[in-house]
Amino acid sequence: MWPFNALFARGADHSTLASAVAAGVAAAELPVMPDPFPEQASLVRSDQYAFLRKGVPSLILGAKRDAAARALALDWVRNRYHQPSDDMSQPMDFDAAAQFTRDLFLIGYAVAQADERPRWNPGDFFGERFGTAETKPR
Repeated sequence: MWPFNALFARGADHSTLASAVAAGVAAAELPVMPDPFPEQASLVRSDQYAFLRKGVPSLILGAKRDAAARALALDWVRNRYHQPSDDMSQPMDFDAAAQFTRDLFLIGYAVAQADERPRWNPGDFFGERFGTAETKPR
């Protein structure tokens, strides 16, 4: 909905998905930064947690915004997210949406083109707790 200048991929650092993120966004020449709010534990409070619990490495892609866009995003979360006004009549930066969608696609494409399924990193908490024979490191 707003322009962004970097991406972060919550959860990617737990598995080989980090390399798919790097490959996917390389063409966009956007930096990939660490989760800016790790204390919020968003990965385990998201829809992706169901995949993690089944042993499937997962991630959530997020975008870093400048201060003005961040203020708009925080206002949107407080006042529109999951509200009746969260509809297509609100302002939308279609160029930013297209860029974000392209980045998501390219990350997914990198995963699909890899020779192996994503695997947990050696010693990773989620891999140790939930990993399967297919997703644990070799």
